Amino acid sequence: MSWFKIYNLWRQPAPKNAVTTDKYLPYNSPTGGYDCFPLEWDKAIQESPSASSCLSTIQDFIEGFGLSDPNLEKLVVNGKGETFWQIHHQTVGSFSEYSGAYWLLRFNALTNTTEWEVLPFENCRLGEPDSNGYISKIYYNPFFGTNEYGSNKKLTVCYDVYNPKSIKSQMIAQKGEYKGQVMVIGEPTVRSRYYTFPKQYSVVDWMKIEAGIADYH
Repeated sequence: MSWFKIYNLWRQPAPKNAVTTDKYLPYNSPTGGYDCFPLEWDKAIQESPSASSCLSTIQDFIEGFGLSDPNLEKLVVNGKGETFWQIHHQTVGSFSEYSGAYWLLRFNALTNTTEWEVLPFENCRLGEPDSNGYISKIYYNPFFGTNEYGSNKKLTVCYDVYNPKSIKSQMIAQKGEYKGQVMVIGEPTVRSRYYTFPKQYSVVDWMKIEAGIADYH
């Protein structure tokens, strides 16, 4: 069984109100792979014992041992029953591995935040920038970066990028189908102004060598 098929066992369908589109920036791999960097990077980590251990240490260091207010940790922040601490844990995990994260925020008629959840990093793509370089859309599809994407484009969901000033107008324009906004947290680099590439990627060749040695023995 190929690794991609194994990975698909963990995929979850996107929320309703799907929009089929290809107007996003592909997350290409430095090795030339089309739109598959998050999956390629995750595979390299999982196959390297040293990389997995280091990543776990980094995540523990960033996450800490709890908040100063225990009640805040238990605060439920979305309809799935996830708590503030669970969101914190998921965000740290995403940021530790990819140097980025995506938060989905939903609002009520008064534009107050009512729900907050973390979208899987590997399933998100940035929309095409306008003439000024501004990106206003985020696309979600559980099959981005896989061979199955072509036959599952209908699962793509388009979200507006986080902008508190636009919530009211977007609600009016989208009427009863408003899906919320996505806040992007990331660390672009000189070589990649839009997508993030973790600093740990500099040792990816050694990670693959370690995995290869294990296969050899």
